[in-house]
Amino acid sequence: MKRMNRFKALALIFCASLVALGLPLGVEAQTWNKRTIMKFSETIEIPGVGQKFLPAGTYVFKLVDSLSNRDIVQISNEDETHVFATILAIANYRLQATDETVITFR
Repeated sequence: MKRMNRFKALALIFCASLVALGLPLGVEAQTWNKRTIMKFSETIEIPGVGQKFLPAGTYVFKLVDSLSNRDIVQISNEDETHVFATILAIANYRLQATDETVITFR
């Protein structure tokens, strides 16, 4: 009788595990694209695109969903209806990561 109860308990645990694996886990925001909203008070030049300038305003910078390269950045307007540029960026690897976006102007 004990053996049958153990078998039933193991079967129940196995079935519960299968059900748990099929349930969706918690919902999370998509952070893979590193979407950053920036507001500029002056005109800025987009590097690597030639003589292309963005007037003062609010812009969205985000990584492009590319299987081949994680360093492609897209610059668009605030509501993301117009893309001003898609550029190949160079990642800056740091010994200590920052919690905030860092942009260097030269």
